[in-house]
Amino acid sequence: MPSFFQLLANSGISPLVPPHSTLTAFSSQKSNSTEGGCSDDEEEEKHKFVTEGKHKTWTRRKCIWRWRRRVGNCTKVEACFRLVSCFCFTILLVISFLYSIGWSWTIADLTFADVPASRSNIRIVEIERLCSQNTNKTAPKDCCTVVDILDYTSKTARRALFFGVFDGKFSNDFESEVALIPQKVIYNIFNSDTRLWNIDHFTILNEYVAAMAILPFVVGSLHNDLKLNIYSNKVLIIGLGGGSLDMFWHKRFPWLNITIFEINPNVVKLTEKWFDAVNDDTRHVFVQDGILAFNGKLNIKRVRKAVNNNDSQLYDAIVIDACDPIKNTSIKNKNKKQQENNFQQHQMPCPSSNLISPTFLGLIKRKLALKGVAIFNLLPLENEEENVKRFVQRRLAAHFPTCIRYKMAKQSNNILACLPYSITQRRKSSKEPTELTNEMFNFWKIRLATLIREFSFKELLNDSTLMNF
Repeated sequence: MPSFFQLLANSGISPLVPPHSTLTAFSSQKSNSTEGGCSDDEEEEKHKFVTEGKHKTWTRRKCIWRWRRRVGNCTKVEACFRLVSCFCFTILLVISFLYSIGWSWTIADLTFADVPASRSNIRIVEIERLCSQNTNKTAPKDCCTVVDILDYTSKTARRALFFGVFDGKFSNDFESEVALIPQKVIYNIFNSDTRLWNIDHFTILNEYVAAMAILPFVVGSLHNDLKLNIYSNKVLIIGLGGGSLDMFWHKRFPWLNITIFEINPNVVKLTEKWFDAVNDDTRHVFVQDGILAFNGKLNIKRVRKAVNNNDSQLYDAIVIDACDPIKNTSIKNKNKKQQENNFQQHQMPCPSSNLISPTFLGLIKRKLALKGVAIFNLLPLENEEENVKRFVQRRLAAHFPTCIRYKMAKQSNNILACLPYSITQRRKSSKEPTELTNEMFNFWKIRLATLIREFSFKELLNDSTLMNF
């Protein structure tokens, strides 16, 4: 079968000539033949040839023009294709730019550690663990572990830090806990990776942390108003944990100048990575022993450069939130007195025994401003009332004339707020020194109720009790 171009060549017709020109060519041919004096038979044959050729030529011309029309349509399609290609390429550039700046919806949000839920509807997933290498190979490793706690009943998640190795069982012995916020409303613990969630620094989960956060404002050492807090804004914390206390103050009261000393570098690394602990001009973290820091011996391995720690530096609030490791007393020890001493030592692991020596307590008092406060986190494991009173009478009374106690309702912690001045003054009309003390204490209780509402601590501290010694 001849191809289209062969038919076009045999016809002798140019595709650029419109179809109506065929009639003109044959009409001129007819007139020329008539003028030449052709016979009737020749004219009939020519007329027959013209009629048949006219039909064939018109069909060929029609095919040619259809082909040219299709070629023109293809040109329009090519222009549209170029426009669509440019649009798609622009979209790809925009997506690449959003991904480069860390746009949230470009991060894959998938469920991780997909294992069957436990019977208690709470699942604990280990996120990361850092262990320090001990020189003694027989000694256990000092490890810090970060876990996410998924509560399927309340559909919430929180992040916790504790010392030790996670064994897969639920435990309440967490060093610090913070609340987590999903990146988007549509995400929850069933369809999301909680490692990508944000930290809610405006929410405190632990009762004793809320007590430590509110007590400096109750006694007037710190103020929740910027206008009143110009000259009382320096805070020192010994013991970082997960940073729930200092980050709450840092976010809610950004004018506070907070300095933290933490002896464990692994705690600092995990806190910065998983607890969104930021270091800036008003929050400084030192990898340093608190005792050496008070003596002015700052370690060069500090996280961020802060103000010089000299003798003239006074703080409006000093928080002692460091504990000794809880160790079981050896039963095989034959020395009964040593057993009793070890038992007494570990009855109250918080605060750390190195931080409550008479020398260090005197140093804390000298570092306080005129209206400053020292906050102590006490954790009596046994004989709560006896151990707390003994600690105040034997340790604190010699350095701090005034101490108030905040007893937790749900936790074993007791928070003490000690002042470097006495609120007991004798009135002329009365020889009893307790009248003004009771008035001031009642004023603090009224202020505490007001601050609990302002700080949204009602669920945490509603059943806790503020007590006077």
